[in-house]
Amino acid sequence: MNKFFLLLVVFCLSVSVRAQKISDHIDVIPEPVSLTRGKGVFMLPKNVVIDAGTNGSLKEVAALLKNRLQLVTGNNISITGQNNSATIQLQLLSHTNPTIGKEGYQLSVTPTRIVVKANEA
Repeated sequence: MNKFFLLLVVFCLSVSVRAQKISDHIDVIPEPVSLTRGKGVFMLPKNVVIDAGTNGSLKEVAALLKNRLQLVTGNNISITGQNNSATIQLQLLSHTNPTIGKEGYQLSVTPTRIVVKANEA
């Protein structure tokens, strides 16, 4: 799950990093069961803060994500816990969502933040 979760987030961020042409189609792998398109565009800032909360498994995922993002972007990436203004927030759902199962996720992207929620890290 860690590799899948990390791959998903890195892929989403790399689309913004490469500043590709914006189209009507949103490329997310695996393809989501449902998608609601909002307004705006997320651009990865020079200084990225990843909030992994206090969960040890999420901290491991955050460390992997940090290393990959720094390698690809050269940006300053830091990890914190319990930071509501973080650029990227990794969260475990407080109640298991049977709809998304063990490897599913909920992804929310706004012009200022990415939030990834899952049942397991």
